[in-house]
This record gives sequence, structure tokens and C-alpha cells, in this order.
Amino acid sequence: MASKIIIRQFLLIFFIVLLSVFSGCKEEDTSESYYVRFNLNGTDYEFTYGISKDEYGTIYSGDASGFRTKDEGIYSGIYIVAAPSPIDLNDTIITYCSLSIADTDGTYSGSEPTHIKIDGTVVWECDGGTSYTVTKLGNFGGVISGTFSGVDTTRESTVTDGVFYVKRLQDNVTEF
Repeated sequence: MASKIIIRQFLLIFFIVLLSVFSGCKEEDTSESYYVRFNLNGTDYEFTYGISKDEYGTIYSGDASGFRTKDEGIYSGIYIVAAPSPIDLNDTIITYCSLSIADTDGTYSGSEPTHIKIDGTVVWECDGGTSYTVTKLGNFGGVISGTFSGVDTTRESTVTDGVFYVKRLQDNVTEF
């Protein structure tokens, strides 16, 4: 009888140890989360998707993204785009945030058009009044990150607390 009790206690302890070992073995999530976050007139937004297909049919991951444009283009530099759903550049894009920024790290005021469209309507557009800080400008496959803010005096709208952390795509995803 005593041996049965000892065996049961041993099995119970073994089961508890085994359970604790396996419950602590979670698989790590190594995927990165790309985003553009901002506050527009008191409302917080977070867009985590970007280009999923370009005009030439090239397929991308659909993450919030940025790419370098051609030097001879109208808006040369880094272009960042994010939306609440994946973007096919062959379709009409209803809601998105696009930022045109210089091709270097640092802090500056933007002179290229930067705008946010919600449900088909431009709700914020700054041409020369946007403040940017680019904290990281990674190579292809890396990250572009930084902050932005600005006031659209025409629409009387303000963006504060803007931050971007996007995947860098190949150069010249689209021409401007």
C-alpha cells in the first residue's frame, strides 16, 4: 500500500514538472511589425499595411513600407506609404498616409507633398509645413524610421505624434 502511494506521488510530481517545462516553451515571434502611427485632430490612427502590388505587377509583403524614388523624378527622395489594408497601386486607394521625405537621416521641414486620405477625402496635406526626423534609413530589406508632424492651414487639421517604422522596399517601386 505504501509503495502505491509513493508511486502516485512520484507520478504526480513528474507530471507537474513535465507540465511546467512544456508550458514555458513558447515559440518566439520573430516577425517585425511595421507601421505609421499619428494623431489627426485628436484621433489616433495606426496603419500597418503598405504596397502589396506595384503598377508593374510585382508582389510585395503588404507591410507598411518605404522606397527611394528616382533622382530625376518630381519628388526624389524616400516615399513612405501606409494604409489600413494592403495597397495595390493599380487600384483606387481610399484611405492611406503618404510621406515624402529627404533621402538622408536627420531633422528637417518637408517641402514635398505629404498627405492623409480617409474614406476618399484628403483630410491633411502639408506642402512645406511638415516637420520630420528620420532616425534610421536602412538599406533594401531594412527599416526606415522616424517621426513627423504638421499643420494643414487650408483644412484646419493638425497631425501630432506621427511616427513611422516601415520596411524598405526596392528603389523605384513607382515613378513620380
